[in-house]
Amino acid sequence: MSDPHAAPIPEPSVLAQLASSGPGGETLGRFVSALYARVPAEDMALRSAGEWVAIARDLHGFGAGRPAGAPRLRILNPEPATHGYASAHTVLQVVNDDMPFLVDSMSMSLAERGIGIHLLVHPVIGPESWMHIEIDRQSVEDFDALADVLHASLADVRACVQDWAAMREVMLRAAEAMGTRPLPVNDVVRAESQDFLRWAADNHFTFLGYREYRVVDQGGERQLAAVPGTGLGLMRASPPHAPRPVSAFAASGKRGERDVLILTKTNARATVHRPGYMDYIGVLAYDENGVAVAEQRFLGLYTSGVYNRRPWEIPLVRRRHDQIMERSGLSPASHSGKVLRHILDTLPRDELFQSSTDELFATVMGILALQERARSRLFLRRDRYGRFFSALVYIPRDRFSGDVRDRIEALLRESLQGERIDSSISIGESPLAQMHVVIRPKAGAVVQADAATIEQRVAAIVRNWQDGLRDALVRAVGESDGLRLARRYAKGLPPGYIDAVSPEIAAQDLVRAERLGSGRDLALSLYGNDGGLRFKAMRRDRVIALSDALPMLENLGLRILSEHPYQIEADGRTVALQDFVVQPQRPLADLAAARAQFEDAFARIWAGDAENDGFNRLVLAAGLSWRQVAMLRGYAKYLLQTGVPFSQAYMEETLVRYPLAARLLVELFEARFDPARDSADPARTDIAAMSLGRVLSGLNEADRAALSAAVDAVSNAVGLDRD
Repeated sequence: MSDPHAAPIPEPSVLAQLASSGPGGETLGRFVSALYARVPAEDMALRSAGEWVAIARDLHGFGAGRPAGAPRLRILNPEPATHGYASAHTVLQVVNDDMPFLVDSMSMSLAERGIGIHLLVHPVIGPESWMHIEIDRQSVEDFDALADVLHASLADVRACVQDWAAMREVMLRAAEAMGTRPLPVNDVVRAESQDFLRWAADNHFTFLGYREYRVVDQGGERQLAAVPGTGLGLMRASPPHAPRPVSAFAASGKRGERDVLILTKTNARATVHRPGYMDYIGVLAYDENGVAVAEQRFLGLYTSGVYNRRPWEIPLVRRRHDQIMERSGLSPASHSGKVLRHILDTLPRDELFQSSTDELFATVMGILALQERARSRLFLRRDRYGRFFSALVYIPRDRFSGDVRDRIEALLRESLQGERIDSSISIGESPLAQMHVVIRPKAGAVVQADAATIEQRVAAIVRNWQDGLRDALVRAVGESDGLRLARRYAKGLPPGYIDAVSPEIAAQDLVRAERLGSGRDLALSLYGNDGGLRFKAMRRDRVIALSDALPMLENLGLRILSEHPYQIEADGRTVALQDFVVQPQRPLADLAAARAQFEDAFARIWAGDAENDGFNRLVLAAGLSWRQVAMLRGYAKYLLQTGVPFSQAYMEETLVRYPLAARLLVELFEARFDPARDSADPARTDIAAMSLGRVLSGLNEADRAALSAAVDAVSNAVGLDRD
């Protein structure tokens, strides 16, 4: 809702009345009315009526009396005492003869220097263009440099506009002359080339510059030299380069190919109309021997409508389109033929203009193959004149993001030694997003482009976590089961889990989760991760209460540092997963050897098959199984019943402190009482007893007494005498 107490938005008619009543009278009033006629209401609401009139009065006073053909431009940080108003921004005032491209070119010049525009008022009043532009605050010291840039932009606009008709006429004459010139091409190519020039001149090409060149002999070397007095537009005032060897000339590197037209991009960015490298149309002339002797060079920009025209509507391009359709062997009425035609229609128009038929055919057939299996692909083309690389990158649209775009641009910049990159994105109804990147290598760079390697790196960028999970599951359980698990769990994994867990670990989790049920209530995993230790527990439906898990893990010799619970959904069932970050109370010598016994012990304790006390620390400390620990626990409790002067806690701690003694006690017991043996093994028994004796001899008196009692209990239980 609007604020009923807010000041009314100044209307141009009200401002005109206000201005007419002050200095300047009706003349200023009419100017104010025209100046603000198309300013959006939300912008008008930012200032009072008095401020808008002051801005108009200051601009009108600056531009009044300007002679035709001479632009006026001023940069200021307005002050109320001097200009009648203040602004937090710097103000740019421009008055010029009205002509096309003024606003576009001024805005482009500011944007190229990273200067933002906050307000742009630009009416045409009579034969003049008036501009009030508020830009990012600039220091007074920077005014002159910025003014020079903007004056140069205005001069470029004027030169292009003044010479536009002349440049267009030169192109039409070139098209006509092409009909009778000796050319090393057949009549079809000749006619298509003529049609292309006429088509370009028919409002499909914005002319920015023109110059004519001749091949001359200097010192026995063929060189390309500008013809004096032929420059138009941007090239009228710019001095021509000194003659250069034909080998450095754009049309030289074609290895026997004969072109009538050169269609490419320049190395210079446009200063008029819109940003980007200028398009280059070169018209070649040949002598009777088929040797190139001259070039008419047109610089400019294809109009925006060109990028929406169908390939079969553009001369030269339509011929290439027909050649590719015929070469493909596909019927235009078939499904694949229609898809191929659509691919050609959706390619960047620069690719259609600049690619050879062979390059274009390889690209579109590669894109056609993507329709059957959507995946990332790179099609890399080097400009035939060596000026830039053009990369077409296709990405499954569900994988495309701003981050993916940035990373691919960085990869191409690094791989191709790019100094400047321009990119555009097209996302239509296709399952693939199309990314077109033009990379200009640094001056003097020698680039050996390895397209296959770059494509592999693009694929790695595009791959997401789910791709990695699918591949890890296939490696773990085979393609059939792996893909089945990937489909089952793909949408049921919580975002926090995906962020925290690698695809390889997740695959192991899902394989274990799949085994839950059918009498199995719990799935466990103890593993190392990033230099630390983790323990995972999975159950159907609900987690293990932390109040239950904490004492069990501590009695097994692990401290819990943190817990991360997750719920995994699949086919209507829930798997509760707890990921514990743990720390062993004593260093672990061999995690791999202890893992299975630890997981088995935890499961037995949870099921109630084993007691939950400090003896369980022997699983990790001594590498014992839960049954072996249960045997030692049983003898300890027997000793407590006989009245030994040691508590259970002391006996637990002593055995954990001397894990070798614990293992030897188990060895002594099993040597005589292993149910897998038919009878006692005297030799094994003697070795265990002797080893225990050596261990005990090195202990302090209290610990030795406690362990000796345990040895006596084991020995008596199996009918042995200890020497």
